[in-house]
Amino acid sequence: MLSLSILLALATLGIAATQYSNIYLFHRNHR
Repeated sequence: MLSLSILLALATLGIAATQYSNIYLFHRNHR
């Protein structure tokens, strides 16, 4: 089940990237 672990890793990276971009945009707009 290598594809399953790859999908899980992609999902985790996607969620982390979304949260990071949201925090970045929030701080940039708050200036």
